[in-house]
Amino acid sequence: ESTGYPVLTFTAEGAGNTQQVTLTRLQGDSAQGSFKSSGEFAWAPALKWRLQAGVDAFDPAFFTPDWPGNVSFRLDTDGHQTEQGLQGALNVADVAGSLRGQAVSGKASASFLDDTVTVSQSQFVMGAAQLSASGSVSNAWNMQWSVNAPDLARLLPNAGGSLQGQGRVTGPRALPHVTATLDGKQLRLQGSRVNTVTARVDVDMAGQQVSVVDIKAAGVSAGGQAIDSVTLAADGRMAAHTLRFSAQQDKRQLTGRINAGLVDKRWAGALEELQLMLSAEEAWTLQKPAKFDLGQSRGELQALCLSNAGANICAHGDWQ
Repeated sequence: ESTGYPVLTFTAEGAGNTQQVTLTRLQGDSAQGSFKSSGEFAWAPALKWRLQAGVDAFDPAFFTPDWPGNVSFRLDTDGHQTEQGLQGALNVADVAGSLRGQAVSGKASASFLDDTVTVSQSQFVMGAAQLSASGSVSNAWNMQWSVNAPDLARLLPNAGGSLQGQGRVTGPRALPHVTATLDGKQLRLQGSRVNTVTARVDVDMAGQQVSVVDIKAAGVSAGGQAIDSVTLAADGRMAAHTLRFSAQQDKRQLTGRINAGLVDKRWAGALEELQLMLSAEEAWTLQKPAKFDLGQSRGELQALCLSNAGANICAHGDWQ
């Protein structure tokens, strides 16, 4: 009787004692691929390990039907306990085969010592798409990444369009400095679409430098709603910055400006400007700045009042 799971045949050879285990051979074979591995793991007198493994002709479609393929790769890792903490390395090499009808290749190499991780090379190629990352993370960030996907329809189910981007993360681990650029065209995912999107981000979470965010999108369609254009622009430091936003749909337009600051995990400030134009004859405008204070556990919005030709709409509230 079929269980719905692939038949996997195991072969294992090895030996061990109260201090370590040596794996001479561990092999598994099935219709969805095979693997071979060997290595050793010791826990006395100190933690130490070494492992080599190979995967051949693996087909992910059994677990994720939208990702049929035939992928092989090699993996090895070793490490041991030192006075500074765990030290080791992980290498993935000889990635080859196909996924969703696209040729794949790649490699990755990383090492670590206690809480410091260094990625010396990491690259994955699928068809014409490329993803890469390198750098290190310790008490400070020093990582960079890039992505180039000219045809997302070949990579992801129910997706489409092109996406290119690159970025870098530097500075303290808790308050990094993030820079990134992103450009997308004819993007779609499930039932949502964006004709074009550009993003330029330069954010210093530590507040030592002026941060800038500039995001523009056109032809947005999501949740049954179509929006001609959306913009978001911000500049300033974390403790004091200005955010401007707009959205337009046919003759209807929403624009606004916020002055605020992020201090002690609380974002507080005021909505200084807000205008909602429903037509050339009907425009709702913010009467006066509406203050707000948003934290992790509670938030408050003071009176927000819009007026139009003598009519007023007001709202306020708090939550926790």
